[in-house]
Amino acid sequence: MAPSRTPLPNGIDCEPNTGAIYYILNLRNDRIYVGSTWDLRRRLHRHCRQLEAGNHQNKALQIDWNTYGPDAFEFRILIGWSEHP
Repeated sequence: MAPSRTPLPNGIDCEPNTGAIYYILNLRNDRIYVGSTWDLRRRLHRHCRQLEAGNHQNKALQIDWNTYGPDAFEFRILIGWSEHP
């Protein structure tokens, strides 16, 4: 599967296959969702698609997204890496 070329949330820029520990911050109530992945670009796109479709696996995050809208969230990287260990 070819890497997606659509922009990532909050202007995050990373190469395909960049791993990271990341979080999604709700700016309205300071709740956070923390995740990790070996392919940040793909994972963040998946989060956005699921949230926009209303079927994210984390129900609390989905409820907040539905309540406050996408502008109430920031996607941030805690630690990033470019190679598998």
